[in-house]
Amino acid sequence: MEFKWKKTENCFAEARTYEYELPITGEELAARLEGFEVKENHRFRRPVFSAKKGALEVKGILKEKVVKINYTAENWEEEKNRMEAWMKNQEIYMEEKGESICPVCLKVLPAQKAVREDGIYLVKECPEHGRFEALIWEGTQESYRDWGKHILPSDRIPAALPEKQGCPLDCGLCENHQRRGCCVLLEVTGRCNLQCPTCFAGSGPQGRDVPLEELKDQMQYLMEQGGPFNLQISGGEPTVREDLEEILRFGKKLGFTFFQLNTNGIRLAEEPGYAEKLKRAGLSCVFLQFDGLKEAPYQVLRGRPLLEIKKKAIDACEAAGLGVVLVPVIAPGVNEDQAGEILFYARSRMPVIRGVHFQPVSYFGRCSEPKGSYRITIPKMLRLLEEQT
Repeated sequence: MEFKWKKTENCFAEARTYEYELPITGEELAARLEGFEVKENHRFRRPVFSAKKGALEVKGILKEKVVKINYTAENWEEEKNRMEAWMKNQEIYMEEKGESICPVCLKVLPAQKAVREDGIYLVKECPEHGRFEALIWEGTQESYRDWGKHILPSDRIPAALPEKQGCPLDCGLCENHQRRGCCVLLEVTGRCNLQCPTCFAGSGPQGRDVPLEELKDQMQYLMEQGGPFNLQISGGEPTVREDLEEILRFGKKLGFTFFQLNTNGIRLAEEPGYAEKLKRAGLSCVFLQFDGLKEAPYQVLRGRPLLEIKKKAIDACEAAGLGVVLVPVIAPGVNEDQAGEILFYARSRMPVIRGVHFQPVSYFGRCSEPKGSYRITIPKMLRLLEEQT
């Protein structure tokens, strides 16, 4: 941790007293002082503490972030250097604690957010696979908390499922959900006509289609649990199903009013009239995988050139009257320099293109984290857009 210090006057000639301004309270520091005899005094309006270890003494107010340390040993300068080095190596954690999972065995683990000079890290430790940490925010605690502020709606719907194992092992709207759903991701298939190296779902040609009757039951259940919601049809690649129109028509008949389609755009580009069929069946908007305006990112992220197919898919949607949202996966060293160019292209194709949904690459599923890589956080993504536009 970072700290400021100053020399203070002391009436005892043999004592060297220094005052330290810390990013944590005296109470938090005292809890970390291993081998010290710690005493607290709560008789004062502001409770104090003292901690002694040999000739070293630490004093302070429990709830304040200033402490005084007396160095009285003959080798006091060495002792001071050791103490300050120890303090600098102390990790600072945000107050709120949470849970994460081991990226190897998927075991649920306690997790903390460590505040460091370059940002906020999620830190967790698996008993079997060791310690893991990842940069999640390039900024201060204040900016992180401000970004995450939200107002929970008052009209919570009844829990659909009881809590059994807790998040993320319980799938669905359990009693821990604090807000009403607004958009439901409806996975209709595990099959895909691509095998993208970055796919977190690990989809490919050998996946399974969700039976049509099961999908109908799911939509019926959603409507009973507070619908209609926006339905985002996903996979896999939903367009590999031959009954996608029937799925849309059934949802529309139930009363769902807005349908989004997650797609790589291949079938939209290559099959004449396909976009019109989906539009007539009830499709509202296409979430189109779109990683840049050069072929290089597609070769890396998708395994083949796809730029012209993307442009043809947009043309097909425009002819059918379907809106498009571009969804670029932004990966370090691959296409982070094209964020601004993607925005300018989207603007040039308005009104068919209605927005851009940037998705920094996630290192799980088929995409393992390369050694020495850095993550593109939300602040980093915002800076890239600012710099490139």
